[in-house]
Amino acid sequence: MVTMGSLLGELARREAVVRQRIKETHEQIAAPASQLEDEQDRLSRLTITRETVEEIWAKQPGRSMSPKDRPASPGRVKRRFGRRCWVR
Repeated sequence: MVTMGSLLGELARREAVVRQRIKETHEQIAAPASQLEDEQDRLSRLTITRETVEEIWAKQPGRSMSPKDRPASPGRVKRRFGRRCWVR
């Protein structure tokens, strides 16, 4: 016979199991998410550097960046959550 106490005990046990799985999943996600953020920051800095060099180069007397001189960009940059990131 199932009692209210045993039923509530089983529910509490199941909740604890799911909470533990959620905690473990968060821990597994944290490292790759941090790595992704670091790589996005690195890409943003490189993009800004390239844009600055192109701007300085274009302002030099007698110099311009023709389309053939520009390196091909793999995508465009846009802001997402306050960060610059590549969008395909």
